[in-house]
Amino acid sequence: MFFASNLVLGAWTAVVFANRIFQFPVGILVTAFLVPLFPIFSRLAGTGDEDSIRNYFNKGVGVLLFASIPMIILILLLAQDGISLVFERGAFNSNAVLMVSEALCFLSISILPYVFRDSITRVYYAYNDSKTPFLIATSAIALKAFLNWLLILKLNMGIAGITLSTSFVTLFNATMLGLLAHKIIKLDYKSLFINFGKMLAAGIITFAACYYICVLFNDIQLPKYIFEFVKIIIVMFACGLIYTFLNILFKMEYAKELLNRVMKKNI
Repeated sequence: MFFASNLVLGAWTAVVFANRIFQFPVGILVTAFLVPLFPIFSRLAGTGDEDSIRNYFNKGVGVLLFASIPMIILILLLAQDGISLVFERGAFNSNAVLMVSEALCFLSISILPYVFRDSITRVYYAYNDSKTPFLIATSAIALKAFLNWLLILKLNMGIAGITLSTSFVTLFNATMLGLLAHKIIKLDYKSLFINFGKMLAAGIITFAACYYICVLFNDIQLPKYIFEFVKIIIVMFACGLIYTFLNILFKMEYAKELLNRVMKKNI
Protein backbone atom coordinates (compact mmCIF):
# COMPACT_ATOMS: atom_id res chain seq x y z
CA MET A 1 0.00 0.00 0.00
CA PHE A 2 2.90 2.34 0.75
CA PHE A 3 4.32 2.01 -2.76
CA ALA A 4 0.90 1.92 -4.42
CA SER A 5 0.13 5.32 -2.91
CA ASN A 6 2.63 6.78 -5.38
CA LEU A 7 0.67 5.43 -8.35
CA VAL A 8 -2.51 6.45 -10.15
CA LEU A 9 -5.86 6.46 -8.37
CA GLY A 10 -7.22 2.94 -8.00
CA ALA A 11 -3.84 1.20 -8.28
CA TRP A 12 -4.06 -0.57 -4.93
CA THR A 13 -7.66 -1.61 -5.59
CA ALA A 14 -6.55 -3.10 -8.91
CA VAL A 15 -3.84 -5.11 -7.13
CA VAL A 16 -6.37 -6.35 -4.54
CA PHE A 17 -8.81 -7.40 -7.27
CA ALA A 18 -6.01 -9.15 -9.20
CA ASN A 19 -4.88 -11.01 -6.09
CA ARG A 20 -8.41 -12.18 -5.30
CA ILE A 21 -8.91 -13.45 -8.84
CA PHE A 22 -5.50 -15.13 -8.66
CA GLN A 23 -6.26 -16.80 -5.33
CA PHE A 24 -9.57 -18.26 -6.47
CA PRO A 25 -8.29 -20.99 -8.83
CA VAL A 26 -4.83 -21.29 -7.26
CA GLY A 27 -6.17 -21.50 -3.71
CA ILE A 28 -8.61 -24.25 -4.67
CA LEU A 29 -5.91 -26.13 -6.60
CA VAL A 30 -3.25 -25.91 -3.89
CA THR A 31 -5.67 -26.72 -1.07
CA ALA A 32 -7.11 -29.73 -2.87
CA PHE A 33 -3.70 -31.32 -3.42
CA LEU A 34 -1.59 -30.14 -0.49
CA VAL A 35 -3.94 -30.60 2.46
CA PRO A 36 -3.88 -34.43 2.06
CA LEU A 37 -0.11 -34.46 1.46
CA PHE A 38 0.98 -32.94 4.78
CA PRO A 39 -0.23 -35.80 7.03
CA ILE A 40 1.31 -38.26 4.55
CA PHE A 41 4.66 -36.45 4.73
CA SER A 42 4.45 -36.36 8.53
CA ARG A 43 3.72 -40.07 8.80
CA LEU A 44 6.50 -41.03 6.38
CA ALA A 45 8.99 -38.70 8.06
CA GLY A 46 8.18 -40.36 11.38
CA THR A 47 9.00 -43.79 9.94
CA GLY A 48 12.07 -42.53 8.06
CA ASP A 49 10.69 -43.59 4.67
CA GLU A 50 12.47 -40.97 2.55
CA ASP A 51 11.91 -42.76 -0.75
CA SER A 52 8.15 -42.52 -0.33
CA ILE A 53 8.41 -38.83 0.61
CA ARG A 54 10.38 -38.16 -2.57
CA ASN A 55 7.82 -40.10 -4.61
CA TYR A 56 4.78 -38.31 -3.12
CA PHE A 57 6.52 -34.93 -3.33
CA ASN A 58 7.38 -35.33 -7.02
CA LYS A 59 3.91 -36.62 -7.88
CA GLY A 60 2.15 -33.87 -5.91
CA VAL A 61 4.27 -31.05 -7.31
CA GLY A 62 4.15 -32.58 -10.79
CA VAL A 63 0.34 -32.63 -10.82
CA LEU A 64 0.22 -29.03 -9.54
CA LEU A 65 2.68 -27.82 -12.18
CA PHE A 66 0.76 -29.74 -14.86
CA ALA A 67 -2.45 -27.95 -13.90
CA SER A 68 -0.77 -24.57 -13.39
CA ILE A 69 0.66 -24.12 -16.90
CA PRO A 70 -2.70 -24.01 -18.75
CA MET A 71 -3.98 -21.77 -15.96
CA ILE A 72 -1.21 -19.26 -16.72
CA ILE A 73 -1.91 -19.51 -20.46
CA LEU A 74 -5.59 -18.74 -19.95
CA ILE A 75 -4.85 -15.81 -17.65
CA LEU A 76 -2.40 -14.28 -20.12
CA LEU A 77 -4.77 -14.68 -23.06
CA LEU A 78 -8.16 -14.11 -21.45
CA ALA A 79 -7.58 -11.88 -18.42
CA GLN A 80 -9.03 -8.79 -20.04
CA ASP A 81 -12.06 -10.60 -21.51
CA GLY A 82 -12.82 -12.45 -18.28
CA ILE A 83 -12.48 -9.41 -16.03
CA SER A 84 -14.60 -7.34 -18.41
CA LEU A 85 -17.30 -10.02 -18.53
CA VAL A 86 -17.52 -10.36 -14.74
CA PHE A 87 -16.73 -6.89 -13.38
CA GLU A 88 -17.19 -4.19 -16.05
CA ARG A 89 -20.26 -2.50 -14.62
CA GLY A 90 -20.88 1.06 -13.37
CA ALA A 91 -17.73 2.65 -11.96
CA PHE A 92 -15.70 -0.42 -12.96
CA ASN A 93 -14.99 0.90 -16.46
CA SER A 94 -12.68 -0.20 -19.27
CA ASN A 95 -9.72 1.56 -17.64
CA ALA A 96 -10.27 -0.45 -14.46
CA VAL A 97 -10.40 -3.62 -16.55
CA LEU A 98 -7.00 -2.79 -18.06
CA MET A 99 -5.48 -2.01 -14.65
CA VAL A 100 -6.65 -5.27 -13.06
CA SER A 101 -5.69 -7.27 -16.16
CA GLU A 102 -2.17 -5.86 -16.12
CA ALA A 103 -1.73 -6.67 -12.44
CA LEU A 104 -3.15 -10.18 -12.87
CA CYS A 105 -0.95 -11.07 -15.87
CA PHE A 106 2.26 -10.18 -14.04
CA LEU A 107 1.03 -11.98 -10.93
CA SER A 108 0.14 -15.12 -12.88
CA ILE A 109 3.77 -16.05 -13.51
CA SER A 110 4.15 -16.62 -9.77
CA ILE A 111 1.83 -19.65 -9.92
CA LEU A 112 4.65 -22.07 -10.72
CA PRO A 113 6.99 -21.09 -7.85
CA TYR A 114 3.89 -20.64 -5.64
CA VAL A 115 2.86 -24.29 -5.89
CA PHE A 116 6.46 -25.50 -5.46
CA ARG A 117 6.96 -23.27 -2.40
CA ASP A 118 3.78 -24.40 -0.71
CA SER A 119 4.57 -28.04 -1.46
CA ILE A 120 8.11 -28.05 -0.14
CA THR A 121 7.10 -26.06 2.94
CA ARG A 122 4.99 -29.09 3.96
CA VAL A 123 8.13 -31.25 3.81
CA TYR A 124 9.91 -28.88 6.21
CA TYR A 125 6.95 -28.96 8.57
CA ALA A 126 6.83 -32.75 8.40
CA TYR A 127 10.37 -32.77 9.80
CA ASN A 128 9.40 -30.20 12.47
CA ASP A 129 11.52 -27.50 10.81
CA SER A 130 9.53 -24.28 10.84
CA LYS A 131 12.62 -22.13 11.45
CA THR A 132 14.00 -22.32 7.90
CA PRO A 133 10.74 -21.34 6.13
CA PHE A 134 10.30 -18.51 8.66
CA LEU A 135 13.79 -17.08 8.08
CA ILE A 136 13.41 -17.30 4.31
CA ALA A 137 9.98 -15.63 4.45
CA THR A 138 11.43 -12.85 6.63
CA SER A 139 14.24 -12.19 4.15
CA ALA A 140 11.65 -12.26 1.35
CA ILE A 141 9.88 -9.31 2.98
CA ALA A 142 13.06 -7.24 2.74
CA LEU A 143 13.53 -8.33 -0.88
CA LYS A 144 9.91 -7.40 -1.63
CA ALA A 145 10.48 -3.87 -0.30
CA PHE A 146 13.63 -3.48 -2.39
CA LEU A 147 11.97 -4.77 -5.57
CA ASN A 148 8.97 -2.47 -5.06
CA TRP A 149 11.36 0.46 -4.68
CA LEU A 150 13.28 -0.57 -7.81
CA LEU A 151 10.37 -1.49 -10.10
CA ILE A 152 7.91 1.19 -9.02
CA LEU A 153 9.91 4.23 -7.96
CA LYS A 154 13.00 3.81 -10.14
CA LEU A 155 11.82 1.94 -13.24
CA ASN A 156 8.30 3.42 -13.20
CA MET A 157 6.59 0.12 -13.95
CA GLY A 158 3.47 1.15 -12.01
CA ILE A 159 0.94 -1.52 -11.11
CA ALA A 160 2.94 -4.14 -13.00
CA GLY A 161 5.89 -3.43 -10.69
CA ILE A 162 3.89 -4.38 -7.60
CA THR A 163 2.72 -7.76 -8.87
CA LEU A 164 5.95 -8.52 -10.74
CA SER A 165 7.89 -7.99 -7.51
CA THR A 166 5.50 -10.44 -5.83
CA SER A 167 6.28 -13.01 -8.52
CA PHE A 168 10.05 -12.51 -8.10
CA VAL A 169 9.75 -12.83 -4.32
CA THR A 170 7.73 -16.05 -4.65
CA LEU A 171 10.43 -17.42 -6.96
CA PHE A 172 13.12 -16.43 -4.46
CA ASN A 173 11.22 -18.10 -1.63
CA ALA A 174 10.70 -21.32 -3.59
CA THR A 175 14.34 -21.42 -4.78
CA MET A 176 15.79 -20.95 -1.29
CA LEU A 177 13.50 -23.58 0.22
CA GLY A 178 14.48 -25.98 -2.55
CA LEU A 179 18.21 -25.37 -2.13
CA LEU A 180 18.17 -25.70 1.65
CA ALA A 181 15.95 -28.80 1.72
CA HIS A 182 19.05 -31.02 1.61
CA LYS A 183 19.50 -30.32 5.34
CA ILE A 184 16.53 -32.56 6.09
CA ILE A 185 16.09 -34.74 2.99
CA LYS A 186 17.62 -35.13 -0.46
CA LEU A 187 14.78 -34.68 -2.95
CA ASP A 188 14.80 -35.92 -6.54
CA TYR A 189 14.71 -32.64 -8.46
CA LYS A 190 16.16 -34.10 -11.67
CA SER A 191 13.15 -36.17 -12.69
CA LEU A 192 10.78 -33.43 -11.49
CA PHE A 193 12.36 -30.76 -13.65
CA ILE A 194 12.74 -33.05 -16.67
CA ASN A 195 8.98 -33.56 -16.55
CA PHE A 196 8.49 -29.84 -15.97
CA GLY A 197 10.56 -29.11 -19.08
CA LYS A 198 8.24 -31.30 -21.16
CA MET A 199 5.16 -29.62 -19.68
CA LEU A 200 6.66 -26.19 -20.32
CA ALA A 201 7.38 -27.07 -23.95
CA ALA A 202 3.78 -28.25 -24.34
CA GLY A 203 2.63 -25.03 -22.68
CA ILE A 204 4.60 -22.79 -25.04
CA ILE A 205 3.18 -24.54 -28.10
CA THR A 206 -0.32 -24.38 -26.59
CA PHE A 207 0.06 -20.67 -25.87
CA ALA A 208 1.10 -19.97 -29.48
CA ALA A 209 -1.84 -22.00 -30.86
CA CYS A 210 -4.38 -20.38 -28.53
CA TYR A 211 -3.00 -16.92 -29.24
CA TYR A 212 -3.59 -17.55 -32.94
CA ILE A 213 -7.16 -18.68 -32.14
CA CYS A 214 -7.69 -15.43 -30.19
CA VAL A 215 -6.44 -13.36 -33.13
CA LEU A 216 -8.81 -15.15 -35.51
CA PHE A 217 -11.71 -14.86 -33.08
CA ASN A 218 -11.23 -11.11 -32.71
CA ASP A 219 -12.50 -10.67 -36.28
CA ILE A 220 -15.91 -12.11 -35.37
CA GLN A 221 -18.64 -9.53 -34.87
CA LEU A 222 -20.80 -10.26 -31.80
CA PRO A 223 -22.31 -8.22 -28.96
CA LYS A 224 -19.61 -7.43 -26.37
CA TYR A 225 -20.55 -9.80 -23.54
CA ILE A 226 -21.58 -12.63 -25.85
CA PHE A 227 -18.27 -12.22 -27.70
CA GLU A 228 -16.29 -12.43 -24.44
CA PHE A 229 -18.24 -15.41 -23.14
CA VAL A 230 -17.94 -17.41 -26.38
CA LYS A 231 -14.27 -16.51 -26.76
CA ILE A 232 -13.47 -17.68 -23.22
CA ILE A 233 -15.28 -21.00 -23.71
CA ILE A 234 -13.62 -21.72 -27.07
CA VAL A 235 -10.10 -20.79 -25.95
CA MET A 236 -10.46 -22.75 -22.69
CA PHE A 237 -11.59 -25.84 -24.59
CA ALA A 238 -8.82 -25.49 -27.19
CA CYS A 239 -6.19 -24.91 -24.49
CA GLY A 240 -7.19 -28.00 -22.53
CA LEU A 241 -7.37 -30.16 -25.65
CA ILE A 242 -4.06 -29.03 -27.20
CA TYR A 243 -2.15 -29.05 -23.91
CA THR A 244 -3.36 -32.53 -22.93
CA PHE A 245 -2.68 -33.93 -26.42
CA LEU A 246 0.88 -32.55 -26.43
CA ASN A 247 1.60 -33.96 -22.98
CA ILE A 248 0.33 -37.37 -24.07
CA LEU A 249 2.58 -37.05 -27.12
CA PHE A 250 5.50 -36.25 -24.77
CA LYS A 251 4.54 -39.33 -22.70
CA MET A 252 3.62 -37.41 -19.56
CA GLU A 253 1.94 -39.70 -17.02
CA TYR A 254 -0.25 -36.89 -15.61
CA ALA A 255 -1.93 -36.35 -18.98
CA LYS A 256 -2.48 -40.08 -19.45
CA GLU A 257 -4.01 -40.38 -16.01
CA LEU A 258 -6.29 -37.41 -16.68
CA LEU A 259 -7.42 -38.89 -20.01
CA ASN A 260 -8.09 -42.28 -18.42
CA ARG A 261 -10.25 -40.73 -15.69
CA VAL A 262 -12.26 -38.72 -18.24
CA MET A 263 -12.79 -41.83 -20.37
CA LYS A 264 -13.95 -43.85 -17.34
CA LYS A 265 -16.46 -41.15 -16.38
CA ASN A 266 -17.82 -41.05 -19.91
CA ILE A 267 -18.20 -44.82 -19.95
